[in-house]
Parts: sequence; structure tokens; C-alpha cells
Amino acid sequence: MLIRRGEVLCGTLCKKALGGAGGGLIHVIWAEHGCEATRLFLNNCQLTVNHWLLHHGMSIGIGDTVADDATMTTINDIIEKAKEEVREGEEAGDMDGFMYGCCFYSMLNLHFECGSR
Repeated sequence: MLIRRGEVLCGTLCKKALGGAGGGLIHVIWAEHGCEATRLFLNNCQLTVNHWLLHHGMSIGIGDTVADDATMTTINDIIEKAKEEVREGEEAGDMDGFMYGCCFYSMLNLHFECGSR
């Protein structure tokens, strides 16, 4: 990578070139120009990223995190199915409270991962 007077003349700005490891841009700025120039560079990088996020980023509102009725019904069905399977296992053998909790969460994870088939 070749940079002259703040302009990238050739090369690609990638993780290897920008990283803090030896030979990276941050390391070279520190070695050749000192801590103040490195601080300014990092601050300007952060300002650039913030500006980009302001114009191209996205956000979600609380409404985006609330499940609709159909999804809530599916989730509740999965939970009830897992509870029933654990209850059946509990009736078949001697299961203490700790074991019950472990089995329940295990069955719940299984149903969520498998899509409640």
C-alpha cells in the first residue's frame, strides 16, 4: 500500500493493512509520526465510520421485536410439547427437580432447533 499526503495511491485498505500488528498502517503511523498523529488518524477513522452509519445504517424499534399472534402461538405450542415430553419422562422414572429442569431445557432446545416437527 502506498499513501502519500493522506491519499491512497495504490493498494487496498484491508484488515492486514489497517491492523495494529507490525507493518500495519496504525503501527507505521505510530513509528513514523508519533502518538498524536495516530490519535488523530483513529479519531478521523471513527468519524468516517459514524458518518457512514448515520447515512447507511439502520435501526430497529421495539415494534420490530414483538412477535405476531401466529408466531407466539407456535412458540407456546413448542414449549407445551417440550413440557409434555419431560412430564412423560418424569412419570416413567424417578427424576428430581434438577433433572427435570435439565430435561425440560434440553427438550425445548431440541424442538426449537428442529423446527418443532
